[in-house]
Amino acid sequence: MNRSPRRRSSRIWAAVLGGALAAGALAWAAPAQAQTKMAVVDVRRAVLETEEGLRVQASLKKLFDSRQTELDAKQVQLQKDKEALDKEIQAGKTAKDVLQKKLETLQKNAAEIQTLTYDYQREMSRKESELTTPILNKVLGILKRIAATDGYDMIIDKTVAPYFRSDLELTDRAIQMFNAGSADAGTKPATPDPKAPAKPGTPAPTTPAPAATPKPAAPAPAPAPKK
Repeated sequence: MNRSPRRRSSRIWAAVLGGALAAGALAWAAPAQAQTKMAVVDVRRAVLETEEGLRVQASLKKLFDSRQTELDAKQVQLQKDKEALDKEIQAGKTAKDVLQKKLETLQKNAAEIQTLTYDYQREMSRKESELTTPILNKVLGILKRIAATDGYDMIIDKTVAPYFRSDLELTDRAIQMFNAGSADAGTKPATPDPKAPAKPGTPAPTTPAPAATPKPAAPAPAPAPKK
């Protein structure tokens, strides 16, 4: 869990966006025209940099911090036990069968930490998918309405576009519309419905520190030397 959100989430987004793309969620075809009108969007950024997305990142960081603290404590204790066992082996005063038993216990603890690390990684992945999927669906809805309003034949994720003009990107617009409450209604956040009740202002969120994945467990110690 030491990778940045972008790297840590790559597998999750590959699965989530892969399904969306397969279903045609990011591309809306219009009747055949002489020239196709296209735009691009960074869907991942559009999700994570909305106000809801920033809250999700903060929630994930809190979860990570608690898990990482537990893992760090176990790894520190494992290292201490390993160093103590190494000293016993070097001293040569402990019976071989006793040393072997301690070594097996140490190896068992190392394996348990490794398993716990993988479990926490899976937990983080599941939690991120659970929290971001509803935001993703809203962002895709906004993009679909932008396509209908502005006459785009297709909107593609910028990760699959090797080149595009900067004015073709809709990411910031989608984020603004989402934050303005346009996920379910409206297409232009700059001109909200005057009949709609005004929402109380909220302070701009700050980007939380990146959530990461648990550190790998310390390697299991080498077998005790034969005497």
